[in-house]
Amino acid sequence: MTILRIAGWALVVAALAFVAWAVIDRFDLADRITGYEACASAADKPDAPLTACDAKVAARVEAARRADACDAAIGAADLYVVRATCTANVKTLAADRDAARSDLADTRHQLDAADRDRDAAVTRAEARRTTHTTRTTKNDHVIAAAPLGVDGRSHCDAACLRALAGDAAPDAP
Repeated sequence: MTILRIAGWALVVAALAFVAWAVIDRFDLADRITGYEACASAADKPDAPLTACDAKVAARVEAARRADACDAAIGAADLYVVRATCTANVKTLAADRDAARSDLADTRHQLDAADRDRDAAVTRAEARRTTHTTRTTKNDHVIAAAPLGVDGRSHCDAACLRALAGDAAPDAP
């Protein structure tokens, strides 16, 4: 009977030890849950310190915060914040994007300048054509008004030549 008594007391002691461990574990888990809730609350606020968080969790939250700041800076085209918060790959992409925008603006400027030059060249060509047509018409009238020779051709005298040169009006016959 003594063995049964010893076994019974051992079972009671083991049960009490288990209950004590369960109570201690429950309070430990409650403290852990409170810490996790504090960490989650701090992670939701952009400027809150992450002292309640595990180091790995804090590092990931900080990386997410930097990514959010980087996204906001890219959207606002804030070069200083982009340089301060974004990773090297993002900085390279932002620089490539800005260079492409600059190239596009330069190309548009060059195309506008080429359009203006072309329009000016067309205007000058039209003016030359008008001047040429006017001169040709005037010269045809001067030659038609010139006296005719025996052979039926016009003979331009000095007054006719002056009129063709634009110095004076042709003499009326």
